[in-house]
Order: sequence, then structure tokens, then C-alpha cells
Amino acid sequence: MSEQASQLLTSLMGLSEIDRASIAECLLDTLSTNTEDLSIEDFERELDERVEEYRRNPSDAIPWTQLRDE
Repeated sequence: MSEQASQLLTSLMGLSEIDRASIAECLLDTLSTNTEDLSIEDFERELDERVEEYRRNPSDAIPWTQLRDE
């Protein structure tokens, strides 16, 4: 992430949860490059599935620092 993006993210984190969700949804809309629509609900479902997978087998998890470095 660029320094400019990092500073923007830090600033955005001071907004309310509703404002952050609205901005996130707008940004996600700009990333959709195929006919499949990306939505907050899709991401929530994916996150829920990943949390359940982690709970079933936490030893398969990769630490964020390792994933970031890869």
C-alpha cells in the first residue's frame, strides 16, 4: 500500500461505521470487472465461512505477517 493510501486509510478509520461501510461498498463497485456483482453480503458470507474454517482447524491458519510478506 502506498504512503498516500495508508494516510487516507488512517483518516477514513475515524469515520463512523456506516460511513466506512458506504465508502467500502462504493469502492467495491469500482472493482467489479465481470458480470458477477460484488456486494457487502458476498464478502460477509466469505468472511463467515473463513471464520468457521478457522474454528474447525486453527492450525491451518497463516499469520498475517507471513501472508503479507509473501
